[in-house]
Amino acid sequence: RISIFIIKIYQMLVRIVFIV
Repeated sequence: RISIFIIKIYQMLVRIVFIV
């Protein structure tokens, strides 16, 4: 399982969405 990887990707996505 690579939950950490998924969380990292999610964090980046959230940041991008926040910027928009």
